[in-house]
Amino acid sequence: MEAWGHLQTVEKYSPGRVPPELMKQAEAEYVQVTPYFANTQGKVRQRWTESIKQMADDAGLLNIYEVAYGTASELHHMPFSGVISHELNWVKEALFVAHGALLGTVVTLCRVAHAQADFRSRLSAAIANFSC
Repeated sequence: MEAWGHLQTVEKYSPGRVPPELMKQAEAEYVQVTPYFANTQGKVRQRWTESIKQMADDAGLLNIYEVAYGTASELHHMPFSGVISHELNWVKEALFVAHGALLGTVVTLCRVAHAQADFRSRLSAAIANFSC
């Protein structure tokens, strides 16, 4: 869906730039999948998935999204808050995100280790090697 939109934009501003066979292929693929992404009025959604914020919320990671993703987006896109953000010290937030990601990884590994004895022994060996 995004590819079709992108190709249309390229063709709009640079006519003839996109090979006709590529346009036909992208359009055919778009037409094939649009019924799966239409709302009740028949209008096609603009994205294939939920927003990144909604996916983070669904995964229980909204706090990390709000601290890390929102700030990174502001720093990248440079609204006034992003300009100001370049002057702030982000150590606390960086540690918060890193610890959250590490904790999430450990919880996942513990769930896998609980289910698989072989993995549990390999995890114990890795922890022992790390502690040296």
